[in-house]
Amino acid sequence: GDLNLSIASGSYQAVYAAGNAIKNGGDLIYDQDVNLTISGGTFNSYVGTGAQVSTGTSCTVAGDTNLTISGGTFNKQVFGGAYSQGGDATVEGNVYLTITGGTFNGNIYAGGYATGGNSAKNLVKGSTYVTLDASVNTITFGSNAALFGGSVDYGVVNGDSHLTITGTDANLVFTGNNVLMGDSLMYQDSRQAYVKGTRYITFDNYVGSMSAVLYAYQDLTIENGSQVSFDAGQSYLKNISTWNLELDAAAPVLAIAGVNNFYHDTLNLTFDEGISGATVVDGGSLDSLKNWDKLSAVTFNGAAAEWSDEMSAFVDADEKWSLSLGGDNDLVLAKLA
Repeated sequence: GDLNLSIASGSYQAVYAAGNAIKNGGDLIYDQDVNLTISGGTFNSYVGTGAQVSTGTSCTVAGDTNLTISGGTFNKQVFGGAYSQGGDATVEGNVYLTITGGTFNGNIYAGGYATGGNSAKNLVKGSTYVTLDASVNTITFGSNAALFGGSVDYGVVNGDSHLTITGTDANLVFTGNNVLMGDSLMYQDSRQAYVKGTRYITFDNYVGSMSAVLYAYQDLTIENGSQVSFDAGQSYLKNISTWNLELDAAAPVLAIAGVNNFYHDTLNLTFDEGISGATVVDGGSLDSLKNWDKLSAVTFNGAAAEWSDEMSAFVDADEKWSLSLGGDNDLVLAKLA
């Protein structure tokens, strides 16, 4: 069976669900998944689903790691993989990190945490999947706390990174200088930490503003009734190259108060064809919609649209729908026939 550890209360220093290879004096090998579930407690040092390893020791998890947090206070780093202090830590499968409550005063790394020079190796062979579910309980990021889809320093994710956000902004609290980043963190440029694949962020049935800065995401999806407003400080939306928006005729699904550049991006719109139109993007100013007319690809329910000089809009081949600039710094979908 799987290796399972559950914590509901108490005060702790370091917690490693897969154990401590340093104290075991050698290699740790798990042929199954490793699961860590935390519903409460105070954690004053690192929390990881994998093991702690040092030079000359290693840990391999042949399956997935699963970290589920529904409550607690975390005063140091949290990571879905392992903590390497010079050793070799590998997750053969994927990393799943689900947060439905808790206070996080340190950074969260979906991958691993690696320090101790070039001998440190921290590898996730699969992808990372992070969910922030603020539907019921409060998730609080302390000042300067950040979430990374990858690892830190000498950590590599071979697959993709995925972040899904659901709930409301009333339950997802950012206290200041918070970052959600699809990639990894390197304290020095000479260190190798990165996500090899695509970096995805999805808002799934999320309603509210987003005051944390999004950085290094490439593919953004807004779906299932989500209505997301990005604050003026969101200058890094320009990193996104693919926009997938499920429209609602009653309200815009995306509002951008700051600067954004759609140059050579792809915009995929899905909607009920019974509607007469919808506001696609509510822009704070024309700077929020820079180069919208130079999108490299636009689709309406999967059908390609092309730029029409005559209409100053993107229009599908059947001339049923158009995407154009509205009168209030908005991008507007309109039914033509």
